[in-house]
Amino acid sequence: HSPFSRKGGKGMRRVIIMIAFCATVFSVAANNNDDSIIVNLRQEVKKMPHGKERLDKILELANLSQLRPEGANDAMLMLDEAKRLKIDSLQAMALAYIVNNHSMYKDNVDSLVYWADYGMKVARKCNDWKLFFEIQYTLTNTFMYKERFEYALDEANKMLTLAKKQGNTDGMIKAYVSMALSYMGTRRWREANQSLIGAHNLMYKSKDLPLQFTVLMQMLNYEMSVKKYSLMKNTLNEIDTVINNIIEQMPELKKIFNDHHLFVQYCHILYWSSVKDFAKAREHEKLAKRYFANLTYPNYKALLVNAQCYMMMQMGRYGEALKLNDKALEMAKTNVVKFTNTLHCLQQRADILYEIKQYDKALELYKKVDFMTDSINNSISEKQVEELAKK
Repeated sequence: HSPFSRKGGKGMRRVIIMIAFCATVFSVAANNNDDSIIVNLRQEVKKMPHGKERLDKILELANLSQLRPEGANDAMLMLDEAKRLKIDSLQAMALAYIVNNHSMYKDNVDSLVYWADYGMKVARKCNDWKLFFEIQYTLTNTFMYKERFEYALDEANKMLTLAKKQGNTDGMIKAYVSMALSYMGTRRWREANQSLIGAHNLMYKSKDLPLQFTVLMQMLNYEMSVKKYSLMKNTLNEIDTVINNIIEQMPELKKIFNDHHLFVQYCHILYWSSVKDFAKAREHEKLAKRYFANLTYPNYKALLVNAQCYMMMQMGRYGEALKLNDKALEMAKTNVVKFTNTLHCLQQRADILYEIKQYDKALELYKKVDFMTDSINNSISEKQVEELAKK
């Protein structure tokens, strides 16, 4: 089950970008999220003459409003003022804000590609490789959320080549993560694993804690997707440490991390159930219920039920597992990513049927899941490869 490898909806897209991009700026935004401050700043900016003071005030405004749908308008003001004053670095920052806003709130990929190309051109001009790779990373993520996996992979390969040339560690890590997600989206598991190994080997050379978190989340995503639950122990230990470090340094992000905490607890339940330590699994089930109470990302609603179902299977309590599977299937009907969650539930049901020796029913479901998944992935991949070949 892979809640990241298919189109995740705007809610999680927003959270991923928030964590990945300019964490220090988000700290400011999280502490000053008062509408009145933003309204007052906008009124103040309107009255000011063009110049450096006005640009400084617009920058303050853009920092506070970038996570809002209307934030792109403030970023456009910042871009115009920076162009007047010929300050390339602030033009690049404004363009990065515009790209992020398009990725979070708009569905027009062509428009985002335009702004991303523009932003990368300006960032390259002023040698701001941090912003350059942030913009490119947002572009690849957007391709993936639109299920344009081959486009994302093409962009990620370009990113890796340039990041290596520049010796930019964060750029290389982002490229490897993007490649891994692209491969997972089309079920190329061996390549996904190799990309994640590349990211993990570089991870601790980066001081960017949110980036370390992203790498570990995708490692869990991969291990879960290929059902290598018993290999999760080290990854879980690492991600628990990284999350604690992030919240210790940026306590204002604690609320944002609630849903991710649930995902990590879900993985803990899978791991401890897989090694038959059900007392530990139950402990993490209790923690998961706390985070579930404050859940904001609807795609995670079935996670706890899926985990409980797996735990019952490992205990050999297949009747209870089937009841939980029924519940998860019902929840999947109202889920934003119905296709992915329904597939996972069907796969889990097939596993239960196999364990209770209903082999014919299990085989029928396994075939259905494989056909549905392969037909979707192959059609996506073949179409995009053809389109890229024509470029």
